[in-house]
Amino acid sequence: MGSAFGYRVPVLADRLQSMMIKLNITPDQHAWIADAIARGEFATEEEAAQAAFDLGVLQCQLEDGEETEEDIAHLRGLLDEARAQVARGEVFTAEDVKASMAELLARHKK
Repeated sequence: MGSAFGYRVPVLADRLQSMMIKLNITPDQHAWIADAIARGEFATEEEAAQAAFDLGVLQCQLEDGEETEEDIAHLRGLLDEARAQVARGEVFTAEDVKASMAELLARHKK
């Protein structure tokens, strides 16, 4: 079950109005967010939570076949940026990921 860590994430409902929801996350998720902020991927915990929520919503839409032209254009932009990052050498190797996960697990076992 979720932990005491909660974030209020603005959500666009029907693309007309915004509403706030509370997300309860696990300690592991909180640690991932803290690590992502430390790496400079996000400026705040709320920004990281919003990105994760947006990704989850987009995944659900794609699974349900609800993608729009705007969604597809957005995904193409993300792919273009990812390709540019690869071209610049801004990638993680499998070894990098394994080492990072081992370090994260070790910290949580303490």
